[in-house]
Amino acid sequence: MEYARGTLTIMSAFTQRSLKLTVLGNGMISYEYDESDASANLDTYSNSREIKKEEKSISPLSEKKKSKDANERYIFGFRVSRNYQAEQQAILLALINKTYSITVEHPLKKSKLTIPFLKIIQFTSDDSQPVYFNNIVEQQIKVLQNEDLKNGVTQKTVNRRKDVHRITEVIRLLISFARDMGFDIKTKKTSGSKGSVKESIKEIHFNNVVLTKQTISEIGRNISNEMEKKMANANTDLPFCFGKQDKEIAQLFKIL
Repeated sequence: MEYARGTLTIMSAFTQRSLKLTVLGNGMISYEYDESDASANLDTYSNSREIKKEEKSISPLSEKKKSKDANERYIFGFRVSRNYQAEQQAILLALINKTYSITVEHPLKKSKLTIPFLKIIQFTSDDSQPVYFNNIVEQQIKVLQNEDLKNGVTQKTVNRRKDVHRITEVIRLLISFARDMGFDIKTKKTSGSKGSVKESIKEIHFNNVVLTKQTISEIGRNISNEMEKKMANANTDLPFCFGKQDKEIAQLFKIL
């Protein structure tokens, strides 16, 4: 059988290389592989494997871990922020307790995550009318809620923000009250969501003593624990009154 002269190039499925067949004049057939194609095909094959490997590395488990880590960071940040709010409240109450007795409500339940933030009913002194602190807070919350509604915030969101407004206003009003008593309090104001403004204590200056944020946090936590212990020992759900210049609180807050 005779073969027509010429050259035929085919792709080997096994080797992934081009095979060149040449029919010679004597009827013989020669063949050779195209090494350049082999290199190119090998690179393509290798690259495709690397891409598939990278795709496999992004597993649902790694995505879940990222989500879990983000959630843990949020919880930690929330705990630190909420605790400092309670610590500020406690140290401000200790300052105010120098002149006033303080009546608070028992916490409805004990939080396992954060330090309790107390609901303050009133301040009372021997030579002036009681300051109905909770009434002032509630009035201010209504003002903020009306502003939210005017700005197009839904009633559902307004209701949800009530506790946030309460904490913000309690801190702000306590700072103002303590300043009126003569305490030098350095604060920082930050803008929250939807135009809300939060005030946070940086330093307290009193009797040549400077309380830094770290000191406020430490002393405030101890005062909060003492208040919580006193209320627990009272064995009642009725409002609890810390008498003017409470000895245990004053002992924790030496500058009193």
